[in-house]
Amino acid sequence: MAVANALAFIPNWLRVYFVPATFQRLAREGYKASAVVYACVTKYAKAFPEPPARVVDDETGDPVMKHPLLDLLRRPNKWMNQARFMIHIIVYLVIGGDCYVYKLRNASGNVVGLRPLHAGQMTPVPSPDNFIDHYLFTVGDGRQIQIDPNDVIQIQWPAVDPEEPWKSFPPLLAVAREVDTSAEAARYTYALFKNDATPRTIINIASGANDTDYEQVKARSQERFGGDNRGSLAVLKGDAKITRIGLSLKDLDSEQALNIPVSNICAAFGIHPIVLGLAIGLRRSTFSNYAEARAAFTQDTLVPIWRLVEDSLTFGLQNEFSGRPVRIEFDRSRVEALRDNQDIIHTQTNAEWLSGLITRDEARTKINYAPLPDGEGEVYVYDVSPALMTDPTKPTIPPATPAESAKPVNQEVDEPEALELLDDEVTDNSEGVVAL
Repeated sequence: MAVANALAFIPNWLRVYFVPATFQRLAREGYKASAVVYACVTKYAKAFPEPPARVVDDETGDPVMKHPLLDLLRRPNKWMNQARFMIHIIVYLVIGGDCYVYKLRNASGNVVGLRPLHAGQMTPVPSPDNFIDHYLFTVGDGRQIQIDPNDVIQIQWPAVDPEEPWKSFPPLLAVAREVDTSAEAARYTYALFKNDATPRTIINIASGANDTDYEQVKARSQERFGGDNRGSLAVLKGDAKITRIGLSLKDLDSEQALNIPVSNICAAFGIHPIVLGLAIGLRRSTFSNYAEARAAFTQDTLVPIWRLVEDSLTFGLQNEFSGRPVRIEFDRSRVEALRDNQDIIHTQTNAEWLSGLITRDEARTKINYAPLPDGEGEVYVYDVSPALMTDPTKPTIPPATPAESAKPVNQEVDEPEALELLDDEVTDNSEGVVAL
């Protein structure tokens, strides 16, 4: 125990310390305020639930068709199905970095439901002896309730916060400055167009005017030449002069200023701008490179997150059910963007099966098919023809002996036998016989 205390995770001054949740601000000022961030989060929300979660045997990898965990995944709670449950998980991960799945238990202590919570609702609290001592759940009125770690499954974004390793560092927080820059540029452009693309218009009027005259000139100018009257003719009296220090439409070209923050935002979320349909990506977009970018997003970004989520759920739920050990995994063979990879796997598996390297059941397992019953699939192929299969555990049938050699021509035979030989010869060479 002394050694364990010496290797404490958290120093004493962090015993009751935790950083206030920033999920609400990230959601309000990022997800809800930036079109680029909204597009990134929505892309995750649409793509992540595509492969259904299933339960497989932890030893053999065979799909389990009936299990309480499978029922729990199909209907995590009375408000959500599996797809909606997965959408909440990925949105909470992308915005806040962590998703906390709270285990709903019945009176007997059995897990009967799962409820996803975001970083603004649940906060991990470390201690010197435990990596996470407990969680604090924030109720709607601001009160906090202490939750046992065994009742929470914490799913973390792949990037860990090195200063607070019990929490994750979300991509939205990494590009907060770029998000603010992009949003401010959009607001600035909107304000310029709303104000006739003119930050300032100076009207010089004759000397001797008082403040009331200035306000009246300003009000009448906005009324007559603003809004729908933009571009109408103005006639000035006396010595009044107009000095326009505004911007032309060409001056409003802020493309380069916007491209950099947009590119950085997309890079942090791991999505190519082509996939999001952004202008910066569409300029070089073709059907070919769009398909490649979509496949790259699925393979390089979504697949690791699927593995992270399935491992986290398995770790948190595996011991809640008795019986044979099982695990949760996503059926990635159902992902359309990975279809080409599946075709390659099928082709390679078929070649291995036909060459006799693997059994039929091993081939079926590699392409996510269930083994055949009663050991029917424990066979190899020893011929190029898939119809010829031999079980190596059973003795093979010896080949038939070759037919006896024909007797010499000069050997005497009786007439009936000679006629039979003649009939056989005619039959064997029937293709070359011409009827008389």
